[in-house]
Amino acid sequence: MFSPLFVVGAMFAYIALLFFLARLAERTRRGRVLANHPFTYALALSVYCTTWTYYGSVGRAATGGMGAAAGGCVGAGRSGASARRSARSGRR
Repeated sequence: MFSPLFVVGAMFAYIALLFFLARLAERTRRGRVLANHPFTYALALSVYCTTWTYYGSVGRAATGGMGAAAGGCVGAGRSGASARRSARSGRR
């Protein structure tokens, strides 16, 4: 599908982009405003939850049975409270 060289190049380009955005957020006023925006917190939380659910629950369910998938259900049940808390801290 994709050559290994393309995948490695895309990976390094993505990491370079993330470092550039982090530098922008630390050095400029506009970057700090965007970094402290509630949408940024919501996006970070959704990426974290998606990764945790995929690698944690699915990986453990594959090796230890479906009982491990309960963590994703508990996380989804508490997502409303976490989102409100994240949005509140983003406004500060």
